[in-house]
Amino acid sequence: MQHDRMRLKRWRQETGLDARELAEQIGVTPSWVSKIERGLGRPKPSLAKRIAKALGKPYLEVWRAVNEDFEDCEEAGEKGRE
Repeated sequence: MQHDRMRLKRWRQETGLDARELAEQIGVTPSWVSKIERGLGRPKPSLAKRIAKALGKPYLEVWRAVNEDFEDCEEAGEKGRE
């Protein structure tokens, strides 16, 4: 399945937030936001809900995006390459 792996980052940028500002709003570190955006970390549903609220996106759209990105990186063997 082809899709945009950088959706979350694009959505964040469209809201005018940098990673630090989003991290503050959702209660995590900027490095965790970066990992999620790159598909190297999978947030729990409660965090995905906070991300969706901060970005003004439907929860299910955010949940699908972060899970597809994580699975794509896992298949490509990108886990642990930080």
